[in-house]
Amino acid sequence: MAPRHLAGWLFADLFLVLMLVAFGATTPDGPDDSAAGAAESVAPSVSASVSASASGSLTNSGSPSSRPTSPGLDPRSVTVTVVVGSGPLQSGKLSDDAARTVLADVAAAVEKDDARRGVGLVFTSGLAPTAGQGPAQQLASAVNTMLQSQFKSAFCGQSDQQVVLRDAWRYAPTADSIRVELFFVNGCRRG
Repeated sequence: MAPRHLAGWLFADLFLVLMLVAFGATTPDGPDDSAAGAAESVAPSVSASVSASASGSLTNSGSPSSRPTSPGLDPRSVTVTVVVGSGPLQSGKLSDDAARTVLADVAAAVEKDDARRGVGLVFTSGLAPTAGQGPAQQLASAVNTMLQSQFKSAFCGQSDQQVVLRDAWRYAPTADSIRVELFFVNGCRRG
């Protein structure tokens, strides 16, 4: 006599396998994204990596042709890394020369955005070894305060309070740099 009571479990297991195959065959993006991807591959791409100044560097994680046009925060950031020397990262205070360099490099990064979008999110990190964690984060906080007070025209929204500025410490073997990551908001034009 065959174990007929196991037949229901067999069909349940087969249904689960069929469901997993169906989930694996579907893509998270809709069918319209494949046409957009084909159009992007035909369009010429422009390299967005340039040197912002003698002491800083600017990198852009997306080319102008690949920027989305839907409103909201663009997940691709523009990163500005400025070498400020070991003095500011040990004391937690930014010198006037380093402050001018940071402002100039961030201004250059914002001006590189062809769509003139406003900045909606800023992550600033002091790069230092573990021993310099406290002063590096204090310096990142000082840079954010400086950007918030002197760079209001680049931010999205009616007031600078609508922009999220976060300061942090990131590990680096030497304590000599500040990294500012700018996230633009699609559909928001700066003034």
